Amino acid sequence: MAFASSDRNSSPSPWWGWFGTRSAALVAVWGLCLGFAAQRLHHAWTEFGNRATTPADRQRADGNSGHTQIDFGGQWVMGRMIATGRGPELYHRPAQWKVVREGFPPSAESPYVRRNADAPRHLREPEARDEDIRHDADWLMFSFMGEDKPRPDGRPPIGGPLYPPVHAVLYSPLGLIDQPQRAYYLFQLLTIALTFVTGLGVARLSRGRVWWPAATLVILLYPGYRSGIDLAQNHVLSLAILVWGWVLATRGRDGLGGVVWGLLALKPTWAAAFFLVPLVMGRWRFCLAMGLTGAALGAATLPIVGLQAWFDWLEVGREASTLYTVNKNWIGLSRDLSGIPRRMLIDYTLPESQRSNWLADATGWALWAAVFVPTIAIYLWRGDRRYRTGLGAGFLFLGAYLCCYRFMYYDVLLSVLPLAVLFADPRYFFRPTAFEVRPVGEPAADLLRSRWIGTVNSFPLTILAMLLLIENWLLHLQVQGSLGLGYFATTASAASGGTAKHVPTVSAEVTLFQAWETVLLLLLWGWCLWRLVAGKDWGEPAQAAPRSASSAAPMSGERISDSPTSTA
Repeated sequence: MAFASSDRNSSPSPWWGWFGTRSAALVAVWGLCLGFAAQRLHHAWTEFGNRATTPADRQRADGNSGHTQIDFGGQWVMGRMIATGRGPELYHRPAQWKVVREGFPPSAESPYVRRNADAPRHLREPEARDEDIRHDADWLMFSFMGEDKPRPDGRPPIGGPLYPPVHAVLYSPLGLIDQPQRAYYLFQLLTIALTFVTGLGVARLSRGRVWWPAATLVILLYPGYRSGIDLAQNHVLSLAILVWGWVLATRGRDGLGGVVWGLLALKPTWAAAFFLVPLVMGRWRFCLAMGLTGAALGAATLPIVGLQAWFDWLEVGREASTLYTVNKNWIGLSRDLSGIPRRMLIDYTLPESQRSNWLADATGWALWAAVFVPTIAIYLWRGDRRYRTGLGAGFLFLGAYLCCYRFMYYDVLLSVLPLAVLFADPRYFFRPTAFEVRPVGEPAADLLRSRWIGTVNSFPLTILAMLLLIENWLLHLQVQGSLGLGYFATTASAASGGTAKHVPTVSAEVTLFQAWETVLLLLLWGWCLWRLVAGKDWGEPAQAAPRSASSAAPMSGERISDSPTSTA
């Protein structure tokens, strides 16, 4: 027999009370996430499309030029070379010319380009004589490494994109699509799908403390995402590999995690950078699995491309490495540490062949060492290698990311993993610090007296907010600012006979050619270093605790074992 009690004074909650529940918040975040995903996809499909304001004579016949950019076009060409059986000629420019001309025909271009691209400048239409007009195929081959000059050894000219043979083989399914524009749209759809998969991985790293749609939304808004999907780059694919490989590691499955990270053989610079993490942590099984997987993938390409293709790729890489240190466009769009001093120390008025600067090289390597050495030393001194997430692990991941040899602006997205590791238990970052404002030397005020109290937000949370602000607002506004230092003003004679006052100024701007993301992440790395030295490592968040446990229990000092079924 059951008894029920009733209270005549009680009344059911009003229907609008649902809007203040956790379920309502989750629905709202899902709505934002899906809305921004749709916006990002629409932007990607239209960013390089014909504009209504463009004259009809300059409208492309195929409606969109996104697939002709080297970012996707180069990847498709590599996959197409494999798909058409040209693996041994992967880096031979004559063979690339054939594939490029077949995939990027002049019929897809605008009538204006078709009429003027092949004509000498003096025979072009008057408005076209001062423009650098080329066919899509010519532009793409111009963007590749290498030249078409005969080689002294009699071999075909070597060049092409910077991707290794592993990348070409993995992209060969896209190469089966004979129209690169269709492959371009398809890859952008796959990128959106991978974004949600990666967001789920970030949520798993936090053991559910960060909602899946919230993690996905941050990725959609994070620096590098929009530009990368517009160009159909592989940044989300790389991030998915990194995130899910480390999710497996946090579950005690180092072998499987290393296998997943071994897929980074398609981007060797990132594989080398993040290999630092399991190496310094002493995760030998992870390291071994990662190394063997990468080696196996490389060996699997040999029957398809042969051994010589790998030597050709190294030659292409050496040429690109040299160009990277002097080319203004590459340096401006880069986000690695060595590119920061090159922006200031290289004289770009000189020809590229004369821009080599030993001071820029030395300063770049010194800055790299200033991050690399403390990352290893401080982590081994203060970090706890049993923890796979938290302050120490986040510091190590940030250092590994910053020490990547070369990378571009869209690859900033890969710093999502260091932040996901650091923010695995976000409760630490939503606790503002209170402070009292009083004159220096004055004792603490009496509790009964009025006081000025302020609060300081979490520094890592502020850095994350700044990253999102720069990407989604300041970058589009092209914010510029300057500060005049009147104290150092000088007066000089003017050409007109009077005097002119010169005030030195310090200027800054937010554009795609400024590495503000690297500066902010470097500051966050420094904050983590300071916290570790101060002995503030709170370790890894516990696995899902029983529902009866208090969710407000302190997390400091909690540990988990390597067993994926253990609880704290």
